Parts: sequence; structure tokens; C-alpha cells
Amino acid sequence: VFVSVQQAVAPALIGTAVDQYITAGNYPGLVETMLMLAGVYVIGYVGFIGQIRLMGMVSQRLLKRLRTDIFSHTQTLSLGYFAREGTGDLMSRLVNDTDVIGNLFSQSLTQALGSIVGLIGIIIAMFVLNWQLALVTLIVLPLMFWTTHYFSSRSRVAYRDTRETLGHLSTHLEEDLNVIREAQVFGRTALNIHHFEHDNAANRDANIRAAGITAAFSPTMDVISTLGTALVAGVGGYLAFQDVITVGIVVAFLNYAERFFRPVQQISGLYTQMQSAFAAGERVFDL
Repeated sequence: VFVSVQQAVAPALIGTAVDQYITAGNYPGLVETMLMLAGVYVIGYVGFIGQIRLMGMVSQRLLKRLRTDIFSHTQTLSLGYFAREGTGDLMSRLVNDTDVIGNLFSQSLTQALGSIVGLIGIIIAMFVLNWQLALVTLIVLPLMFWTTHYFSSRSRVAYRDTRETLGHLSTHLEEDLNVIREAQVFGRTALNIHHFEHDNAANRDANIRAAGITAAFSPTMDVISTLGTALVAGVGGYLAFQDVITVGIVVAFLNYAERFFRPVQQISGLYTQMQSAFAAGERVFDL
């Protein structure tokens, strides 16, 4: 909430400084406004620190409880289950997959929640300042949503593959290390190395595919957000030429556009990254 207040108020103060103090040559008024702006940024800074600290504690408590629940559940499984499933895959679910879920709460979810609350404040402030430019700012949102859906649907499949290949790799690694003395005695070390290289390559390829999808997503969103900012500048400049709005409002909206598209990009990017956590969650709750 503190961060969203900072994001909503700061551009309005900058616009006020341009219209009422800079163009009028009112230096004392400009200094007062800038001091207020500094105070707003301090509030946002304190809020951001508190947000990260709080969600860090939440994620670690959740991770502890989740791992305890998983381990307790494994103690109730039948002997037949352990005969079918490798110990390494169980360990991968208990350690690696839960780590990915923990990162979702400590990092991704923190940014997503902050971005959503910040967006609400920015949208309200934009419509209060000028509804025409607010609509222009929102015009590229459908394209952003479609792009996010397109990439996320593909990244989830790719991330599911990364979790599964890591599970296979962990299973075979654990099995091979447990019987390494027998493998040396019977001359199976070369075969074990070949199997490990195969599993390791499969995990590498799955991660490269997932990284490729994520890498293509961010520049695409950058282009769309830049298009939205250009629309705001063009329409705002035209309205200023027609004396419909002031230059200060245009400056404020350019700040709002930057602050608006940044969290939209973050949320979209995080949604794509969350596919990794969803894939890990599928493996955990399947167990």
C-alpha cells in the first residue's frame, strides 16, 4: 500500500511542479514540492523493504511446513510405491521442487502483489488527472494480455519438462552412487557414465527450451510498452497543442505510463516464471 501511494502521488507532484512552479518561476514553491516528493519516495522505500521482509518470512515458514508435510506423507506410503519410484526423484520433489515453490512466495509473489496494488493506485490517479489520456494508456493492455497467455502456455510445458528431467537425473544419480562399488567390481562404470550423460543432456535441453521461451517474452513486452508510451506522448502532445491539457499533465502522464507499464511487464514476466513453480507444484501434490 505504501509503495502504491508513492507510485500514484509522485507523478502528480511532478506535473504540479511543472505547471505551477517551474513555468511560473516560483522557486520556493518548487522546493516545497520537491521536499514533498522526497518524503513520498521515502515512504515507498520503507514500504518496499517491509514488503520483502514480510514475504521472506512467510515463504520460509511455508517452505518448512510443506517439506514437513511431504516427508510425513512419505512415511505412510507402501513398500510397493518405493519399489516403483526412485528415491532420488522423491528427494528432488522434497528439496528442489519445494525450493522453486518457496522462490515463488519469497520473490515472484511479492513483486506480483506489490505490482497489482501499485497498478490500482496508478489507474485511479490517471483517471482523476485526465480520463482521455488514461484510456490511451490502457489501450495496449489487451495485446499485453494475449502475449502473456501465448508465452505462458508454452513455458509451462517447457518448465514441466525441466522438473521431470531433473527428477529422472536425481533418481539415477542416487541409484548409481549407492551401488558404485558393485559397478566398479562388475565393470559397469562406463555404462553408468553413459546413462548419466544422457539424463544430464535431457535436463540441459529442457532448460534451454524453457530459457528460450522466457528470453523471447521480455523483449516482446518491451516493444508493446514502448508503443503504449509513444501513444501517450503523441496524444498528450496533441491535446497540449490544442490547449486542452497543460504540459505538466503530459509530463505527469509520461511518468504514469512508465510506472504503469513497468508493473504490467513485471506481472506478465512473473506469470511466465510462475509456470516453473506450477510445474513443481504439480509434482509435489501428485505425490
